Amino acid sequence: MTFYNIVFGIIFLAAVRELLQAAFDRRWTAFFQAATLSLVIFNDVIFTAHEIEELRLFYNIHMKIIDLLLFLLLALAVVIIEPKENVLQIRAGGRDGRKLREFNLWLVLTAYWILALGWDWVGRVYSGRPPLVWVLPLLMLIPFAALAAATFKGKETAATGILRPVMPLLMLGYIGIFKYFLYY
Repeated sequence: MTFYNIVFGIIFLAAVRELLQAAFDRRWTAFFQAATLSLVIFNDVIFTAHEIEELRLFYNIHMKIIDLLLFLLLALAVVIIEPKENVLQIRAGGRDGRKLREFNLWLVLTAYWILALGWDWVGRVYSGRPPLVWVLPLLMLIPFAALAAATFKGKETAATGILRPVMPLLMLGYIGIFKYFLYY
């Protein structure tokens, strides 16, 4: 778990850095993206550690490989939010430093959520628990996919204007309500 904690701690700090920088720069699109990303990472770190360290979930090799893939997706999300001056010091978007499409971020986070659901399945996280416990994580896939679909053409729409600031609130609700009742 130590390697996991270090790697995900680094990516969490990178996401929080992008969140704070976007807030100070008043770039609200990037702020909501980074807020969602930070909460996704927070959810992963807190509850994975809880499952493995406190509930003694067996952390097998398949779960470790999935964790590495999850880390790569989250690192990619940080770079998509800030392709020129990110903590990871990766310059993306071509030589001219153009912004990567917002669609890429929501597609990466959708892929992340699907892979995290795979981690839950491999680890049998929800086995023996009521159906609501495994249905809610599946339902959280919908807003990620909806934002990916809404941003596909690259144009600002009413859907993106509504969904983008709602995503961090959904993640807060997911962490604060669902996860709390799941474990306590």
